[in-house]
Amino acid sequence: MKHTARWITGLLVAATIALVVCSCAASDAGALDYDATIEPSDALSGRTVVIDPGHGNSESYIENFSEGLNNLVYALELREKLEAQGAKVIMTRETEANVENYQRMAKLHIYTLGLIKDELSKQLLCDISESERQSIGFDINELTKLQGDMELVLDDADNAKLFFNSPYDTTYSTQIKSVLREIFEYEEHQLVRQNMLYISIHSNASGTFEDTETNGTITYFLSNSCKYIRNYYTNYKNGDLSERIAELTVDRVSAAGSFKNRGTAQNDYFMLREHNLPAVLIEIAYHSNPSDREKLVDPYYRNRITNAITLSVLSYFEKLELYESK
Repeated sequence: MKHTARWITGLLVAATIALVVCSCAASDAGALDYDATIEPSDALSGRTVVIDPGHGNSESYIENFSEGLNNLVYALELREKLEAQGAKVIMTRETEANVENYQRMAKLHIYTLGLIKDELSKQLLCDISESERQSIGFDINELTKLQGDMELVLDDADNAKLFFNSPYDTTYSTQIKSVLREIFEYEEHQLVRQNMLYISIHSNASGTFEDTETNGTITYFLSNSCKYIRNYYTNYKNGDLSERIAELTVDRVSAAGSFKNRGTAQNDYFMLREHNLPAVLIEIAYHSNPSDREKLVDPYYRNRITNAITLSVLSYFEKLELYESK
């Protein structure tokens, strides 16, 4: 009975911690000052945030609104604020020109594998056994080879079919390519889980041009419970953290923009599926809704919303140990 009681007590403590984390994220979102300059913090020191401004080019589809351009404007402002907090920021694109999704992913993997390779190289300077030294040497060589595979995609997007699944595959029967599976396995490294975060920035549109009423903020994440990936890959290591950052951002962004909070949802979007990092895809608001669209292009709201995302990232990393202890 004593063992059972301790086990039940442990479950209650873990559940309480989880409840506190989730309720705090929701309860403080409306109380934050999204107009104020964000106070300096060391939470992002040594951390890397990858910002993906969704889409590209500057075509306008609704009332002269260009989602690709608007996403970029938000991403550049967010980069400035995250760098001011000490983060290393990697951009998947920095101009209006479109970048193929495959090439965005290749760039991400080259950088991530490089970080892991650097970390392993440091271990070679330590007093380790010959067998350990050989094992690390093998991994470094393999990481270099995988980086070379991704360089092929940067050189020519047509090479992507060798490594990636199509963003438009709706059969849900495809299995992950062997090279990408190996990359995913290396990206299980604790350095990635503890120090990296991927953010894809978008605005939303209703399914039909006639629907101008649908509005609000929604964030997407991916975990192994997502039904769309059952045949593809089910060993994503950071679904729990992805859900946390999705919760934080949807609460804060919707509060900062006075948007309807549409909550979080799972999806196998390419930008969430083709890597193994903690990640969130943010649909800030609906550009198909006149009120949302007006705010999306307003510098006043853009400042508040990029502050909201920055505060979400800070809170995420500040409370990372608490998340991990659940």
